[in-house]
Amino acid sequence: MLIQAENIFPWDNQEIFCEACRQLQLKRERGLVGDVAFLDRSLVDPIAFAEVAQCPISDSIYQDINNANYEQDVFFLQMLPEYRTDAQRKDSPDQAVAVSRQLREVYVRLGFRLIDVPLFSNNELKSKNMRLQFILGHAV
Repeated sequence: MLIQAENIFPWDNQEIFCEACRQLQLKRERGLVGDVAFLDRSLVDPIAFAEVAQCPISDSIYQDINNANYEQDVFFLQMLPEYRTDAQRKDSPDQAVAVSRQLREVYVRLGFRLIDVPLFSNNELKSKNMRLQFILGHAV
């Protein structure tokens, strides 16, 4: 199923949203250049979204993941304590936690090794800098 519409949201149709996420991620990854790229999303995300929503997702996503040539080590960032809903994030804090937990479970189930990246600080700027240094220190 090829999704061509924009502004597809999970609260409209979770199954179509998950497929749109898969297609968008494939498009983004095909456009990458260079030997190394850090992604804030992957093809694993739509699987977790679908599982939390209890909706089907195309089995082809597993082949897409195999073809993606992802590193086995995945930096997994601890969720920010001040989750807020907005126009794009309508999930409740409990739903956001459920998605985060499911992402973790799916990565592990698919054989990835998680490197947990802590918050380090309640100060947002300090935390961002410390997280960056942590990731760079582990990426070399």
